[in-house]
Amino acid sequence: ALLVGNFRSGTIAAFNPLTGRFLGNVLNPDGTTLSIDGLWALTFGNDHNAGPATTLFFTAGINGEKDGLFGTLLPVAAELGEDDEQ
Repeated sequence: ALLVGNFRSGTIAAFNPLTGRFLGNVLNPDGTTLSIDGLWALTFGNDHNAGPATTLFFTAGINGEKDGLFGTLLPVAAELGEDDEQ
């Protein structure tokens, strides 16, 4: 998926890179929409000096952009519902 960070809301939207179809927002483990206050940038590692390719790194301007935050987001396994295919 193509991930797009939204500066104002701090959410991260996922799109199909071939069709442009909106797939949904990145969610917290509890199913609520993830929001990073002051989100600036997103990038995955490269399995070398930039960290693991499975780790999504972000920067954000917290406290009204007076401070900077560097963090990571790691995927967690989704729980399958009764209507989901296995």
